[in-house]
Amino acid sequence: MAIKKYLKNHAEPESQLANFPLDYHYSSALVIPAYNESGVFLDNLEHLHSPNKFLLVLIINQPEDSPACLANDRLEGDLQRHFPILWQDAQQPITLFENKHFDILRVNRFMEGNKIPTKQGVGLARKIGADIVCQLIEQGQIDSRWIFSSDADAILPSNYFYSAKQQQAAALIYPHQHIGINGDALSLAAQLYDRSLDYYAAGLHWAGSPYAFHTIGSCIAIDYQC
Repeated sequence: MAIKKYLKNHAEPESQLANFPLDYHYSSALVIPAYNESGVFLDNLEHLHSPNKFLLVLIINQPEDSPACLANDRLEGDLQRHFPILWQDAQQPITLFENKHFDILRVNRFMEGNKIPTKQGVGLARKIGADIVCQLIEQGQIDSRWIFSSDADAILPSNYFYSAKQQQAAALIYPHQHIGINGDALSLAAQLYDRSLDYYAAGLHWAGSPYAFHTIGSCIAIDYQC
């Protein structure tokens, strides 16, 4: 399917950014859905090497059936207090904030009347971000063809963007490791969880499945043309 046709007929409404300034240009874009997360992860992204500014597409989200989330409110407040506003969508709750190393395109899907449907969850939040990046790549405002996807609790290597530069594939899966930091019990639980993920992928490979790979949203990158 042609990219333009996909964006017109199948992309989420948030990707139709109203009058997004054409003079904003980025080397890469990273999608992170955030639900019940603190803003500490923003500091952890400053070590990522990038030839120019990259764009963080941050989807602050919340399921429809969940109670009020104070962490979401605090994260939104931190953005409003600490980062200058560069642009706001005239039709949707989407705001572009300026940061030294990367700009933050925040999509608000946690306010009443705009929460994520319960059965769609983080998958829809991630798709919203990916569709936005796809649109900006198609408009020539993002250099990299890769739609990078991670989570707020992931620690990414400094060469995260460069490692995908020369790859020829429809999608990439980064190696991962869950790390326990609060004692032996948590460390063991993290190791067992990693082994269960490996066992699942190995079982699919043994069965001859074409989908014998890890499906972890925080560890993938997608070629926007595929």
